[in-house]
Amino acid sequence: IERLKRRETPKEFVLKETHKPDSAPAEAKIPVSIPSPVQAPKTEERKVIQKPWTPPPPQQPSEFEKNAQEIIGKIWNWIVVGEEHRPRNVSFEYAVASVWLLRSAILIILTGIGFFLKYSIENNLIGPSGRIAVSITVGLAMVICGIRLAGKKYHIIAQGLLGGGVATLYLSIFASYRIYKLIPDAKLSFAIMILFTVATAIIAIRLNSMLVAIFGIIGGFCTPVMLSTGTADFPGLFSYMLMLGIGVLAIAKYKDWKILNSLSFVFTYGLYLASLDKFYRHEDFTVAITFISLFFLLFSAIPLLYNIVHKEKSNAFTLLGMFLNAATFFSTSFYLITDQFEKKWVAVVSLSLAIFYIMQILAFLNRKLNDRNLLILLTGFASFFITATIPLVLSGEWVTTAWSIQAVIFLWMSCKMKSNFIRMISYLLYFLAFAHLFIFDFQKNFIDVKTLDYADGMLTRLMTFGILVISMAFGYSLMKGKKAESGIIAPENDTGEFIPRNFAVAMFAIFGLGLLFIYLSLELDTFLNFKAPLFRAGGMSILWGLFGFSFVLGGIVKNMKSLRYAGLVLFTVVVLKVFLSDLSNLSQLYRIIAFLALGLVVLAGAFIYVRFRDFFNTETQKKDLPDEKKN
Repeated sequence: IERLKRRETPKEFVLKETHKPDSAPAEAKIPVSIPSPVQAPKTEERKVIQKPWTPPPPQQPSEFEKNAQEIIGKIWNWIVVGEEHRPRNVSFEYAVASVWLLRSAILIILTGIGFFLKYSIENNLIGPSGRIAVSITVGLAMVICGIRLAGKKYHIIAQGLLGGGVATLYLSIFASYRIYKLIPDAKLSFAIMILFTVATAIIAIRLNSMLVAIFGIIGGFCTPVMLSTGTADFPGLFSYMLMLGIGVLAIAKYKDWKILNSLSFVFTYGLYLASLDKFYRHEDFTVAITFISLFFLLFSAIPLLYNIVHKEKSNAFTLLGMFLNAATFFSTSFYLITDQFEKKWVAVVSLSLAIFYIMQILAFLNRKLNDRNLLILLTGFASFFITATIPLVLSGEWVTTAWSIQAVIFLWMSCKMKSNFIRMISYLLYFLAFAHLFIFDFQKNFIDVKTLDYADGMLTRLMTFGILVISMAFGYSLMKGKKAESGIIAPENDTGEFIPRNFAVAMFAIFGLGLLFIYLSLELDTFLNFKAPLFRAGGMSILWGLFGFSFVLGGIVKNMKSLRYAGLVLFTVVVLKVFLSDLSNLSQLYRIIAFLALGLVVLAGAFIYVRFRDFFNTETQKKDLPDEKKN
């Protein structure tokens, strides 16, 4: 034992007994040397230390979400305390009370002026000139007092006076021209209103007072409502509203006042739709469609102007405003056109909108802006209106064809521009094309066949089904091609790749071949039904055998095991079909033709396997493998 202790060898280890609290003292430990080759693993006592569980860090909001939260906070603060941020060293009570008392006072004064004018008209207390003179005097006095108090202790009251004064002046000019005819020339009245609009915009910008602009807008839009004569004058009313909108556009160049933009949007479209609902007649179509187009252009520019000038990114409210503007314009135009003309004329509007948004996309790319959300929205708008134009212009059997062509064009654009979002749109168009094909075209072309001329129906079916198959083939080729290293659209302006490229390639192959198989099977069945009804089952078996042979050959050439297996499965189905169904359903002559033709096809499949025997040699395949995979 002592001699063993003195030996030093790397294979020596010590057997240790595990200590138990209640057991007797351990005996003396004797070192034992185990001769080679028997080796025992070395055991050690380990203490397991469990770390306390810590929750994962909360997910940080995106920049888009941060901007939306900031804007909501600013709007809420302005509604409550009259400013985007509550002034320092001022209590919440003072901020709320002063603002809301001021707003209530201005609203009451403006209402009182309106009732005064109405009362004087009904009782003939003051002549038309006197009424307008009193209104203009009150308005100018409020504006002058507001300017003198601005920037001082009573700045908040100055804002209210300025807003109320501007609204009173709008009311006076509108009444002097439209009601009392004191301004006989329309050009002069609009020149004065333009002057007031410009003055209001300048005052609001110089004093940095959104309240002045808001009072001016509210007063301006309430003027034609309070002084309505009960008769329709669309050109005068809509031109007046357009002038107010241009004033908001001028302010939008310098100030990002989203409340002002939103109020202008609501008042403009609200007053427009209300007037149409009450006074519209068919002869007013030209005026109505012209001004709704001008309003659309106006509110397409207002949300973006500040961001373009100051090079800021769009936020949730900007994109929401653009969406509501497009939706309101298209739906209103749709109603106006279909109420008087055929539905196909709506395509003029949808195509014009598509061109409009495409021009905006080109301007975006030309200026090299960095605003992913805006580019995605513009691209989505352009794609939607192009897609919507197709069923409006074309008859039902051409919709699938047009969408198929549009889908492959968008896919080609996505590859050239390196845009994942445009590629997602192309996938959506392919989905719409397949949905329309199987929901409408399938039943119309193969079930509810009304024509007795096979050639005429065949051409329609070829354009409907065949173009989609060709589109899928081109799509497969584009997706299999080399991915572009750089494109027109910068990565920061694009979305992520929601559908992996390899998965998309497989879907193009599966759905393209599947649709080709279904179409040719149905087309052959239809042809034989016209020409040789007794050979329908045999002809179908021959076609399926040819498909099986093509799948096997293509799978060998392209080294695609899944395609070869699909061909073998199809061969199996055909053989079972021939012996279980065709043998009893075919006449003797057709049975002979079907069996001989199908036998030759299956024989060709066997010949292909024998011809490429070396391709399936396991030893050859093993040599081709890397060294680390041979074992």
